[in-house]
Amino acid sequence: MRNNKALLTMLSLAAAVVAGCQTVEGGGRPFGTRYNRISSYQPYKASLSVAVSPDGKHVAAALMAHADVWDTRTGLRVRRFWALNPFGITGVRFYDDQTLLTAGRDKALRFWNLRTGKETKRIAGDRCWFWPLAIAPDGRTAASLETGGRICVWDLTAGRMLREFPGPADGVEDARFLPDGNTLATSSSAGNQIVLWDVRTGEKRKTIPAETFSLAISPDGKRLAYRKDNAVTVYNLDTDTIERVLTPHEFGIGHYSFAFSPDGKTLAAAELGGDVILWNLVTGKELIEYHGPHGDGLEIVFHPDGKSVFVAGYRDTTIRQWTVPEPKESPEPSKP
Repeated sequence: MRNNKALLTMLSLAAAVVAGCQTVEGGGRPFGTRYNRISSYQPYKASLSVAVSPDGKHVAAALMAHADVWDTRTGLRVRRFWALNPFGITGVRFYDDQTLLTAGRDKALRFWNLRTGKETKRIAGDRCWFWPLAIAPDGRTAASLETGGRICVWDLTAGRMLREFPGPADGVEDARFLPDGNTLATSSSAGNQIVLWDVRTGEKRKTIPAETFSLAISPDGKRLAYRKDNAVTVYNLDTDTIERVLTPHEFGIGHYSFAFSPDGKTLAAAELGGDVILWNLVTGKELIEYHGPHGDGLEIVFHPDGKSVFVAGYRDTTIRQWTVPEPKESPEPSKP
């Protein structure tokens, strides 16, 4: 069996090299024990969300019953924060190097200290869910979704809501701030659109047709990445034009989540089904395609050094770390 699996891997790699793209079967550095302890109220047995601390030393995952934090160098778990409610933990974000935010359907955002393992602050949302949760680059402002479809803007330092305004009628699956801290991008697969909002006024700045659950914004705020027409679209916000359309060498079930590398030169996509694909945005060519274990590609994030990505959504409840190959830039970038 082992020899057959090795032969299949060699054949897959050989075929990918012929096509100009490297494909790797299986692997990925796992964080977490397979089938972590799951509480009786957890209906979905997978890691739901993943986040990496700004200094790159820790990675965290939401696992409904709890949120786990690992040391990225050793792979050892350093903290476990249990859900304090029957609704579970559905999302994680790092507030700073030593503070983890957890969100769930209990309409509360909790701040946890990694050193002490204690909750240091709690913001009650009343009508507002805290997932999806977008945090502005300055770390002081956040945006989340209200149960009736309204968007809530929060002052994280003061722990209070600043304002709320009507969001998309079809709901929001993902939300991200642009670097200016005043523009929020939201995605709605039901509404087939991405909307850019002015969080100071609640006004729509722009609407872009899309068929996507997730979106990603480049570090310079000039590009969006999202799914449309069974491909990945890179949209230039400065020129209001499609910059690239990226189609996988081996198309899977569909792209669920996206992330730009810290230097903006690489785009990563996690697919429904467990695969991970990376593209060189300078050349428009696929760098590598990882065929991971069964999963849903719920969230993908880059390590701050840009050398690896972490993916949540695997049905064995782990998150996985995948290596980013060095891009080979071409002096004459190919056209879309």
